[in-house]
Amino acid sequence: MNSHLLIIGLFGFTGIHHFMDKKYGKGILYLFTFGLFGFGWIFDFVKELKNASYEKSIMSKESKTMIKNGNLPNLYVENLMLFDGEKCHFADVGYIYKDKSVVTGYKGSGAGFNVKITKGLSFRTGSSDKKVIRENQRITHKGIIYITTNRIIYNSTEFPIDITFDKVTSLSKLKDGIMLQIGNKSYNITLKNPDLFMIVFSIIRNNK
Repeated sequence: MNSHLLIIGLFGFTGIHHFMDKKYGKGILYLFTFGLFGFGWIFDFVKELKNASYEKSIMSKESKTMIKNGNLPNLYVENLMLFDGEKCHFADVGYIYKDKSVVTGYKGSGAGFNVKITKGLSFRTGSSDKKVIRENQRITHKGIIYITTNRIIYNSTEFPIDITFDKVTSLSKLKDGIMLQIGNKSYNITLKNPDLFMIVFSIIRNNK
């Protein structure tokens, strides 16, 4: 069980996981409503449980061993359209994170006074302004990244990538993923096995 899943399971009713994700408004709401009366807490736990199973590498142990030994496995990937003679040598889960500023509420401010017209009826004068409350929320975009004999493909709804090797400007390994630059655009993609990705890319590129 990963640490985030454990935190939600034990302390999710306090909203601590939302505070960790910088979703402070939702965290405060959970804190004072026992995780929205328990239902929100359970929903978040089940959702994280599904995510944990999705995070597991989709490559077999045998394929990983082949790559570590400098060999390329030929992977059968359902729903991946390959050209004639093209083969897939790497496939794994990837994540692209984007920080987005969202409106979480409004704060009223202003001065004024009440003018009594008759008993039980008054009129308020003056002005009141509403201040927008914003907070940054990290949005996770999941996908699957592939390396074929000719292309790097990232299958994702929000950030799809389908690029041939000669169009790659630069590729570098990060601590927990890769940075792929295509022209003036760069993508930081979090991977479970960035070392294996770089090995496969290097083997194919050097053989061209």
